[in-house]
Amino acid sequence: MKLFPRRTNTAQPDKRKIEAELKTLSGTRMDGFRCYKESDIGAISFPDWARFAGSVNDPDQIRNAIYYAFQPLYDALVRGEGGSRRAGAVDALSSLTRLGVKYLTGYYRGEPDVKLFRNELEQIGPQMKQLSSVRYETKFRNVDRNGINPAGIHSFLRQLLENALDGKTKVPDYVIGCACGSSEIVMPLSGILEVDLGFIRRSHRRGDDDPVIVPEHKQGLRAGSEGKNVLCVEDYVCTATSLSKVMERARSYGAASVAGASVNCTGSDRLRRIVGERKFNLFEFR
Repeated sequence: MKLFPRRTNTAQPDKRKIEAELKTLSGTRMDGFRCYKESDIGAISFPDWARFAGSVNDPDQIRNAIYYAFQPLYDALVRGEGGSRRAGAVDALSSLTRLGVKYLTGYYRGEPDVKLFRNELEQIGPQMKQLSSVRYETKFRNVDRNGINPAGIHSFLRQLLENALDGKTKVPDYVIGCACGSSEIVMPLSGILEVDLGFIRRSHRRGDDDPVIVPEHKQGLRAGSEGKNVLCVEDYVCTATSLSKVMERARSYGAASVAGASVNCTGSDRLRRIVGERKFNLFEFR
């Protein structure tokens, strides 16, 4: 998705900007957060979600609300749903992604902007209310429930910048989230680095043998990856099968280099783990 001015292939990352972002993250405390789950949404349709979102004021509940609009809509589009409303559904997903990048970047910098969320809802709310015929189906996520929380994501973001400054990994020109669980990780990462992002899903729980994408995103994923240093991000790696397949897809799109990263990791059969720290893992092809 095009979010920021595209770097040329020869442009070098601004080291001073990365240092400034690292200083901001290092000075931000992530204690006192609240964890929510899908049952806290109270919605059974996209119009229901829009009505619920309009009543939310808690910064952490906003995190949860963004995910439980993005994930059901992404999965619905992968399933081929939308019918006569499909173009509007694709546009709504783009709007949600932009909202997620803006809001979550501020959140992880220590400045959650509830007003921004409510202002963005003035556009997104009507879009969601047009999707009553699209199935709203939520899925469990690891964030807030399975050993990953805002403090862990914040640590991941900080350590990624530290490793980039130390030369252990390249600063990505493009970020791909392993949909949908990584969305709360890659959205603020995109905003902090001011690089575009895309999503590719390969989910064992959803029965994916191979990576799947929203068809309308294929051209953008290819354009975003070609000739770029791509970072593919997963929330939780157990064998690295899903992450490796997403990385392979990015490589097939002509990426100059491809690396992988995750917050949590319990094993890595398919990839070489080159950094393994608490809440930060970095991978490369074997």
